[in-house]
Amino acid sequence: MSEACSADQLNVLLNFLHDNKELARGMLRTSDGRARAKRLWKEISQLLNSLGGSIKTVQQWQKVWTDRKYLEKKNAAAVRRDHTGTRRGPSSASLAQWEIRVLEIIGEGFGGPQTTGRVPAFPIIVSIFIIMLSYRSRLNVYKNNIRMYLVGR
Repeated sequence: MSEACSADQLNVLLNFLHDNKELARGMLRTSDGRARAKRLWKEISQLLNSLGGSIKTVQQWQKVWTDRKYLEKKNAAAVRRDHTGTRRGPSSASLAQWEIRVLEIIGEGFGGPQTTGRVPAFPIIVSIFIIMLSYRSRLNVYKNNIRMYLVGR
């Protein structure tokens, strides 16, 4: 049951996920979306199992996709490093056609650092509060210094 999937099964899986990119990218997060994702994964699992080759559960097919995404991102990073390296001579590293398809499905920059939709580490209100506390502590130091000066006089 845990054997590798056939080339036909992988091709059908990639075609299906190309047509359902929101499923491939894990974007179906609402309650309706989760129900749709569950239905789509059941549908593709039945189709893949009917092709012959490897027979897997829905969870195992999901794991195949998760593993493919991980491996292709890793391979793409290695190829990128090889192409931008300082070695002499032409680069020998490249990606297979189906590896490129996986990267096209998940989209550019998938899994990389987010550049939009960030929440600031310290919202303005917290920043103002921290500034006020620092001034307050400085004022207490000044008050104590003035008291010491006056008492010492």
